[in-house]
Amino acid sequence: MNLQTKFTIASEEGLKLLFLLKKEQIHRMYDNQVDSKDLNNYLDIQLNNQRAADELNNLSTQLISVFADAEPAGYAMIKQSPVPELLKGMKAIHYTDFYIRDQYDNQAIRECLWKKCQSVTNFYNACWIELLQTDPLVPFFEDCGFSIEQQSLLEPFGKKSYIMIWKRN
Repeated sequence: MNLQTKFTIASEEGLKLLFLLKKEQIHRMYDNQVDSKDLNNYLDIQLNNQRAADELNNLSTQLISVFADAEPAGYAMIKQSPVPELLKGMKAIHYTDFYIRDQYDNQAIRECLWKKCQSVTNFYNACWIELLQTDPLVPFFEDCGFSIEQQSLLEPFGKKSYIMIWKRN
């Protein structure tokens, strides 16, 4: 399998790719857990062209897509955002999304995307991510050196989550 990572920009093609992956990610997270009307309203907000373009055009945001044999396999979004209390005073970056499509979810693809994220964030002292407690990527992030530092409730639906932190040695 040929794996490739690419930076994705707010072009028509880039937004189409982001929306494909983000829609699948949101459905995986919340299908059969929240009211379908609430989920559709949330999807409308998240899949808004102007909102997404503004987010991707922000200089503090990076969208990295991973491809397997030229097919989109997942993505990570990295951005500056307020840090958890545990990271106050540290140079830290937030992985707002890290998603691998079900049909591509294997160790090689996870590692390919993670290594690209590491290369982009190598000048930060710490990284953090918030994942649902049921997310299949929790053990992967633990294997990558993240630790569960806090239990929380993930917005907008208040589902149980972990705040996981990775600190550079």
